[in-house]
Amino acid sequence: AGITAYDQARVSAHRNTISGAEQGSGVAIRSSVVELQSNNIGPIGGYNGIWIYGTSDVTAIGNTITDVGKEPVVHGEYHYQDSGWPSVAPTESRLYMADNIIENNAATCNSVKMYGGDFQCPAIHIFRASATLYNNTVKNNVGDALRIKGSIVNISRFEFTKISSITLLINSGRAGVVNATIALQKRAIKRRLI
Repeated sequence: AGITAYDQARVSAHRNTISGAEQGSGVAIRSSVVELQSNNIGPIGGYNGIWIYGTSDVTAIGNTITDVGKEPVVHGEYHYQDSGWPSVAPTESRLYMADNIIENNAATCNSVKMYGGDFQCPAIHIFRASATLYNNTVKNNVGDALRIKGSIVNISRFEFTKISSITLLINSGRAGVVNATIALQKRAIKRRLI
């Protein structure tokens, strides 16, 4: 990864350009406190722009994330039951995202256990975690703008254009899995067809 913050790391990254990462993510975060502000993330040839799992507390403000190998932002580890993935079961984790731009992503993701196989990678994927998404923009994404499963998420002033798939996919998960709670503020989400 361009930036790796693991196991109680405390990282503040401002005004960086993070690209390449042919075998990893732009920013990989596990059980840490991280602030990302005004960074340019991408292109990333490997996996995610920002990958968050474990018990983390992440703030991402004013970043631009483009052209990544999988999801631009994945918060929560949905591969934890898939074989061949070195991942941990979901734990409590928080994300605050404001004023970010995510664009030009067209990758295929996979999880046999959670989604039955291949699916178009969403721009923002939140799995069994909590998040506040404020004033973010998603452009030119082949997959969902948002894919939220078993999470608590507050979304306001979210704008998306040229999304090829479902704009917002909310799934409460299976029996025994925490139900999704989504707070969409009135007129918070708009879609412009261009």
